Amino acid sequence: YGVDEVAAFEAAVAAAAACDSEDTDALTVEQLTKWKEDMESTYQAVMDSYKAQVTPDDGYYYIKLGGYDFTSVDAAMWAYTDSTNTCYAAWGDCQANAYFLWKLTNKGGTDYDVRNLTNNSTFNDINFYNKITMSEESDVLVDFDYLETNSDGEYLVKIRQSTADADGDTFFWASSTSSGSGTSGWVFGWYSIYDNGAEWKLVPVSDEDAQAIIDSFDYDQFNRYISTIQINYDATAMMEIAYDGGSATSQAVAMGDIYSELESQLTLALAEGENITEETYNALVAAYDAFLAVYVDPTEMRSLLSTATDLANGVVIGTNPGWWTSTSPADEIKVTVENATAYDAAGVYTVEETANYIETLESQIEALNDAAIKVQPNKWYEIRHSTEEEATEHGWSNYGSGTDEYPAMNGKYISVCEITSDADGVYSMESLTSGDAEEPFLNHNLYFQAKEDMQYEDFAKFRFINVGDSAYMIQNKATGLFLKSTGTEYEDVVLSPHPSLFVITPQGYGESIFAAETVEGVSHLYLYGWYNQARLITWTSHYAGGDGAFYIEDIDETIPDDYEAKFNMSAVIGKVYTFCYPVPVTAVDGDMYGAEVEGTTVTLSKLDGNTAQAGEPFIYMDGIPEDYDETQDEEMVAFTLGTEVASEPLTSGSLVGNYYDSNVGPGNALAQDNGFWVITNGLQYLEANTAYLTGLESTDDLTIVISDEAFDSVDQAIATVSKENGNIYSIDGKFIGKGNLHSVRSLARGIYIVNGVKVVVK
Repeated sequence: YGVDEVAAFEAAVAAAAACDSEDTDALTVEQLTKWKEDMESTYQAVMDSYKAQVTPDDGYYYIKLGGYDFTSVDAAMWAYTDSTNTCYAAWGDCQANAYFLWKLTNKGGTDYDVRNLTNNSTFNDINFYNKITMSEESDVLVDFDYLETNSDGEYLVKIRQSTADADGDTFFWASSTSSGSGTSGWVFGWYSIYDNGAEWKLVPVSDEDAQAIIDSFDYDQFNRYISTIQINYDATAMMEIAYDGGSATSQAVAMGDIYSELESQLTLALAEGENITEETYNALVAAYDAFLAVYVDPTEMRSLLSTATDLANGVVIGTNPGWWTSTSPADEIKVTVENATAYDAAGVYTVEETANYIETLESQIEALNDAAIKVQPNKWYEIRHSTEEEATEHGWSNYGSGTDEYPAMNGKYISVCEITSDADGVYSMESLTSGDAEEPFLNHNLYFQAKEDMQYEDFAKFRFINVGDSAYMIQNKATGLFLKSTGTEYEDVVLSPHPSLFVITPQGYGESIFAAETVEGVSHLYLYGWYNQARLITWTSHYAGGDGAFYIEDIDETIPDDYEAKFNMSAVIGKVYTFCYPVPVTAVDGDMYGAEVEGTTVTLSKLDGNTAQAGEPFIYMDGIPEDYDETQDEEMVAFTLGTEVASEPLTSGSLVGNYYDSNVGPGNALAQDNGFWVITNGLQYLEANTAYLTGLESTDDLTIVISDEAFDSVDQAIATVSKENGNIYSIDGKFIGKGNLHSVRSLARGIYIVNGVKVVVK
């Protein structure tokens, strides 16, 4: 805290102590009021003077661990380069060398560039429970959050990436420091509050001492050592491929002395370690260059051989997507595979011939995939898991057979249904009976259900909508909703107005794989049938006969021109909702609005056709704000969906769209109940597929205007005033009665205190 501010506050408190003197009867209201105001204002000045971050002067520093009283080491951060030439932040016994020396440069405000003096590297992005890596190209800045001052008068700080949440989990943490134990370890991204391994102190190093350390450091030798580490890492991997188990036809045998010379020079270089001489280093580089001149990596060719062989053997004739009408493309691949396999077995490669085989295999695989039957845009399809008979026929492991507790997936179809369990914990599928059920299916999971158990087959019917670049949206017929992947490994696939995109590739034997990604193109891996509960998730697995390959069946049902993809959701009358989806949305019930903010007035204008375009954020209400009653039940409202896709959310007027969970800062407002909550400080959570108001100039109450009719919105304290009944007072302190936000609206115009919060009734 500021020294002058603290002194002024203490003086104000000392002066106000006169109110307890023997002369209290002589005090006036004016004196008491002044003392009170002086204490309040000086106290606020003290609070305002608090510095949440330490801002050291530019210069050289050791970054030492400050939380523990280490007895065996002087613990400090340093830059460590491993055998893969990856640089990490580590900690150990502080040494007066360039590995432990850091240069701090202020980049504005509380943000600092922190670079190590050995290789001019700084930290890459800090991620929770990951080792912190470093690179010269990184532009990551850090903040030093003030923690406390120790007995030596040193600041103890927590270090975090400057763009990270100050209450988050991406702080610098020294592993292996629990209870003060350990003498060295890695530096991880970790919680902001954990143990003293997250407490650091900055120890200045004078320019003279720093220059002496820099001058004594042999940068040429250091670079030779780092380069040797990289050569060893790269060469070892290539030499193992060339050796190929030591067979007489291996590439290593064909290389002769070139291979053995590189082995010998690597042994000598590694023996010298950090002290490698220029002579040894030059001999290593010469041997490595000679090796590279004749080495050919057959890995890509071998991978393509495996893919081509499996795909060609899986070509089957049929009429469904993922099947073929002719075996000719497969026959061509088999000839190439036979020739390339013989070439590979000989162990004598040329760059040109290897590249030719790679190019030929790639083009033939692409042609074979293109020859497979594709999904059509005007048809409904069903998607199923392989049967026991198909698994037996092709020699596959029967992954879909289920267990004693969990339902099998063999031959079952992806469907919208419910999973239930009995008293013994045995799971089974419960069928849904109607696509018109007064029940929203938003975020509903998808399961595998037997055809004979379906009471409403439209729950298992899907259409494929191409959006370009071989990507498809997959839409369910009964609900009108799209399949959405919620993440990568072991994450649910749900029904949503927010689609994922899927690249569908034939896998052989009539099966196809579905590679999921977001509308922005971020990979979410593959659709996968999880044997536990027979649920559809995403996973890394994708091979013929596995739980990541499916049959797409044409059910000979075309989509009529007047098909309308309609979905239901629940809403409260008069409540304000914000939405933003990558596809067009039309409200069948209620009204959709755009918004413009001017001062404290939010003007809502109805959208043309009650429709938001792809990516366009909108405000939705069923009714008007003054109809809102927090005690009323939700009712069902309907929407329809279009099929255009916007890869990024839009900003429309004063509404900013959002596709995924995020945080929003001050100067913006979030929808809450029948108004908006203005954010005054910190970051506030914003749900996925919503929007927020921007352009606010005030944190006062907002007024909503719809068609020139004004409605009072609620201020940033809505969560407090809306809670259960509490005391209501007039502005002059008179008790009115018990109530909350809803009941205070019935009072006369004026200012009231509701649950300790000021509320203006206009």
